[in-house]
Amino acid sequence: MNQEAREHLAAHRKWVILEYAKAIGNNLEACREFESGRNWRSSCGAAGL
Repeated sequence: MNQEAREHLAAHRKWVILEYAKAIGNNLEACREFESGRNWRSSCGAAGL
């Protein structure tokens, strides 16, 4: 898999997590559901949810 494909997949994963967080109204829980790990602020908290 090339670098561009990896970046695309990473961006899509973050988008999916953020959309789920908006739907349930809880970004920490969404990140836990998707096993985003301890670094949830960088992937989920960036959107200000």
